[in-house]
Amino acid sequence: MFIRHVNYTLSTNVKTYYDSNGSTYTLNIKSNADWRIKSIERSSDKLLNIQTTDNLKVGTTGDANLSTGTDVRFTVIKEELSGIRGTVDVVFESTDNPKKFADKTITLKIIGGYYPKKHGGWAGSNIYWDGTKLTFDDVGVKTREKYQGVFFNWGSLWGIASAPNDGESLKWGHNVNLYAPGGVQTTYDNWATWPRVEEAITIYNVPEGKEHRDRAYLYEVTDLTGSTGIGDICRYLTEKGTNGLLHGKKWRMRPPMNLRTSK
Repeated sequence: MFIRHVNYTLSTNVKTYYDSNGSTYTLNIKSNADWRIKSIERSSDKLLNIQTTDNLKVGTTGDANLSTGTDVRFTVIKEELSGIRGTVDVVFESTDNPKKFADKTITLKIIGGYYPKKHGGWAGSNIYWDGTKLTFDDVGVKTREKYQGVFFNWGSLWGIASAPNDGESLKWGHNVNLYAPGGVQTTYDNWATWPRVEEAITIYNVPEGKEHRDRAYLYEVTDLTGSTGIGDICRYLTEKGTNGLLHGKKWRMRPPMNLRTSK
């Protein structure tokens, strides 16, 4: 009697994310066919810090092993406070001819919290719609300091008018103007479709001397393309402004109270 594998594959114990704290991590590769690392693509050069003892490198090979597997080691950059975030796509291929399995991509998510330094001054007003765009005033500007400004759902880049169009008492989700950071004005009637970040936020390992309330999470997740509509509206307005500045400064929301500050 002759027994052989019909299906060949490769698997590993990849984690949901890897802290950018300078640690060395290990992937355990299990496969029922010989394999080789074909390519490694990084979304940013500032993610990995491969050491001489690491073997997450193009050309690294492993034998068929479904019991103990083969360890692949890699070291990440030490950037705990910068809010660094990116991915590393590792492509594994079969070394047999013909190949026993199709190329398999494993994605490593590298993430670090952003813990900003002390701010350089409070904004002069709430965010308001000036007729063509969302904006806010510079430090010390008193002209609109008492403006109500627009409202924001948690982590949304879209502003909500502070009163309904029909003059009735404010009814969320009914006939209210929306103001997109790109200059679009519209109305909405469905609160459930409003762009926002998830309500349950996971705070990863907190660096020594910091606490989770020091972390500027919205700054980290800001979508500067505007396609998802989530993030830190102050960062978005700054980096989409002239030369990446608004009033000559860079701005961010202040954790944990979500007040705008220049940095």
